[in-house]
This record gives sequence, C-alpha cells and structure tokens, in this order.
Amino acid sequence: GLHPSGFAEVMVDNPKALEKIDPKKYVVRIASAVGRRKRDAIIKRAQELKIRVVNPRGVKIEAEHAKKAGS
Repeated sequence: GLHPSGFAEVMVDNPKALEKIDPKKYVVRIASAVGRRKRDAIIKRAQELKIRVVNPRGVKIEAEHAKKAGS
C-alpha cells in the first residue's frame, strides 16, 4: 500500500537493499528485527541516497556528526 506521504513503502533489513530503491517513488521502512548497528548503517546509507526512512526510531546521526565536528 501507499504511505500517507503518497509514496509506496519498501521493507528493508540491510543497507544493500537500498541500492535498488528509487527515492522519487518509494519510502523505506526498516524491519523490526534489525538491530541498532545495522539500523544505523541503513539510515546513514539512506541519507546518502536521499531516501526517506519512515521509522528511524530517533537515531540522531546528524547530532553525532555535530558533536564530532565541535570537539
């Protein structure tokens, strides 16, 4: 089905799955069984590919980069 944003949802469980996704047509939902380390990797790769993640669970990648740049 469609996400309320109007895009179709794709379930992913690893960062490689993002390579085949068109950001103009799809948004990504991370599978619930994915652990934190892999979830962080998926979110980081999705940001690089400009793909929207609908359930990032509050992972603050930008905040971590800001801390490292400021110290």
